[in-house]
Amino acid sequence: SSILVAENAEQAAKLDDAAKAHSDRPVMHVGDTADGEPVYRDLTEADLTTRVPIDDGAYGAIVSAGTFTFGHLGPDPIDEVLRIAAPGATLAIGVNSEHYVADGFEARFAADVAAGAITEPRVEEVPVYAGDVGDHSESTAFVVVFTRR
Repeated sequence: SSILVAENAEQAAKLDDAAKAHSDRPVMHVGDTADGEPVYRDLTEADLTTRVPIDDGAYGAIVSAGTFTFGHLGPDPIDEVLRIAAPGATLAIGVNSEHYVADGFEARFAADVAAGAITEPRVEEVPVYAGDVGDHSESTAFVVVFTRR
């Protein structure tokens, strides 16, 4: 199974398309349906700066949106994300473009590639918000897609 973390149904649909393009495993939706009903297999509220109550290698794909948006976490919690990803899992992690290099995400992914932990990531810059949202209309994020080894 896979986990898809998104803030709303529209975002979940976009991430779902991206995840399906990189994995043949089923995707679990964590968000809301069109009628506002939650869709969960499991819902775990956890602090990624500590060990989360999820088994090692539990997920065949992980899509993270919003977790690394504000730069408050930095790249260290990626250790925990990788721990819960199964070998061969596809991951798509969104990182605010302002923090990608400045806060060490780019260096972190390069080190993981060098260590043989992940494949060389594909990095795509995308808008964070659709439409005019005032001061944040031009905000972008990098979607970093790779496979855990």
